[in-house]
Amino acid sequence: MSLRITLASPLLGFLSLLALLNLSLVHSKPPAPAPFPVPPFSCPYVPASEFVPTSVLKLRPADIQGVMAMGDSITAGFAMAGNFPHNIFEFRGLVFSIGGDEFTDGTGDTKTLSVPRFLHQYNNNITGFSTGLSLLKTKGASLNAAVSGAKSTELAEQVQYLKSQVATTYHGLASKWKLLTLFIGANDICSVCREGRSVEQTADSFETQLRSTLSDVHKAFPMTFVNVMNIFDITGVWKAASPSEFCRSRWSDLGDLGINECSCMKKNNSTRDMIAEVTPLVNNAVNKVAEEFSSEVTGDDKFHVVAQPAIQDIQVDKFGLSFLSTFDCFHPSLPADEIFSYLLWNNMFTPAEHKQTSVSNPMKFICPNETHYLQ
Repeated sequence: MSLRITLASPLLGFLSLLALLNLSLVHSKPPAPAPFPVPPFSCPYVPASEFVPTSVLKLRPADIQGVMAMGDSITAGFAMAGNFPHNIFEFRGLVFSIGGDEFTDGTGDTKTLSVPRFLHQYNNNITGFSTGLSLLKTKGASLNAAVSGAKSTELAEQVQYLKSQVATTYHGLASKWKLLTLFIGANDICSVCREGRSVEQTADSFETQLRSTLSDVHKAFPMTFVNVMNIFDITGVWKAASPSEFCRSRWSDLGDLGINECSCMKKNNSTRDMIAEVTPLVNNAVNKVAEEFSSEVTGDDKFHVVAQPAIQDIQVDKFGLSFLSTFDCFHPSLPADEIFSYLLWNNMFTPAEHKQTSVSNPMKFICPNETHYLQ
């Protein structure tokens, strides 16, 4: 793991160090073993198209020249890896959709499992991926625009960040094929009991924001294939973590510091029911809006959006604590993130009616050939 650290601001650095000092009194726990270890990615090389594709529906892996991502703390990689105190950072270099670190640590033994690393095997000039570490709430790194804590209402700022990056540091990508993965909604869902709105109103608001965001992305980034991730039921985190004395203690300790992640999940059965009810509505919104911006609907052969249901039916409680960060027993762990990378990759080469929505053994990567296109 690279030790490059992006400093969001001196104040944020101070607050992070203060939190570290306070949390040094909190006991820690080694990561749980993963029940579904992802196999190595060992697909054979397939060359790029002979000529630059003129249709977004005819993209081979090697045709992708740059990767981008938008989202929240999951796409920022918050608290994903390691053990306290090393796990209080954002591990942007390891994130399933945008991480570009070659190895998961400094030993050179374990290769990072992420879509950019998979794509790198087809095109070693690919760019845009994020690397190393950042402090919590960092507002973007490379072409990873994700901000921890972000809701759908804040995606417009992430679009502006990417526009600025592509216009300057990554100006060469404007006229090249790009892959953008958008994963948002967890914080919208986790606020469903706090904002005085019904589950239907929460989902409607999310749909409106997603439509506005994809409209902005469509205008700003031609030659782009967009994955929009469906989300899993967050109440599974409660089922996995709440029986654990360690996790209950960790939630209590973090609460004393004013950190109460997804309070609607922790409050009571009624608020957890609201989360369970709104999640499929949010996923329906993703499916609906993604279809509206598909190339077939818009007629734009340089832009396409696909809802990727790769992880929507994952039952976190079936994975247990191996799915969760050892820092907060809430965010996905590195083993969980590696499963995300496997499922998203396979989704990207599977027709809509056959896309996986969860994981099961045996696990096998789809290896595209010259007639396999992103879908």
